[in-house]
Amino acid sequence: SGFRVRSDQDGRYALLASTTSYSLLIYGPMSVQLLGISSGSDIAALECLAGAAGFFVPFWMTSDRDVTKGGALAYTTGGGFGALHGALFGLVLYGDASMPDRLLPGLVLGGSLAEGIGGYYLAGRLGLTEGRVGLASSGALWGTVWALEGMAVISRSSNSRGMGSALLAGSFGFT
Repeated sequence: SGFRVRSDQDGRYALLASTTSYSLLIYGPMSVQLLGISSGSDIAALECLAGAAGFFVPFWMTSDRDVTKGGALAYTTGGGFGALHGALFGLVLYGDASMPDRLLPGLVLGGSLAEGIGGYYLAGRLGLTEGRVGLASSGALWGTVWALEGMAVISRSSNSRGMGSALLAGSFGFT
């Protein structure tokens, strides 16, 4: 007997597809490496658990909340760029030196989750449309490409820290 306003769920299916895909392709494999699991059955179990969590946790959390197309795209692009930014941050920290075995998977996993969830949250709070999120994502991509090209023109030597720093700055600078 109560009136209930329906929340905006236009982006829910896209969000669930992204969270599930990233869980199967990034979060599961990175968790296996981060935890140092080597048994085949344990790897399969953890990756299946990550994939299931990547669907059911967002499914449950968004059942009665707004999930706009802009928020879904912000999660998708943020999660992808976050994985890249995590790897580049490791490159900035260690350059050509040997990085601890579990640091890179941790940075990739943490960066992807932080930027994906953060992007989703900011898109909702700021009311960002799908078009605005797409524009920011395009800027990040072009900034990364231009930084890569710029480093190729400027530096003939292999400077891993400089390359990582330039790519991070380019990615964030054009968004």
